Amino acid sequence: MSVSRRKPHVNPKPYKVFPPGDFMQEEMDERGMKASEVAVRLGLTPEGFSQLLDGSMRIRAALAESLSAVFGTSASFWVNLDRSWRLGADES
Repeated sequence: MSVSRRKPHVNPKPYKVFPPGDFMQEEMDERGMKASEVAVRLGLTPEGFSQLLDGSMRIRAALAESLSAVFGTSASFWVNLDRSWRLGADES
């Protein structure tokens, strides 16, 4: 009896991790939204919003809910994007 051997799956191009703020910035640019407007809608100071954009602020449930309302996504999208960013950043 012959045993079929499969080659292990190798991903030649690892996915690129990026802070959620990169996605936010792209969305804001495409929608013509100003950072100050989004910061107010999220209940953040300009400094806090800057931290969110650069990835130094974690996205927790309440903030994820606010982000989902502003950008029309799910809250879990933001939590998962933040989690992926942090896990990927820790590995690099």
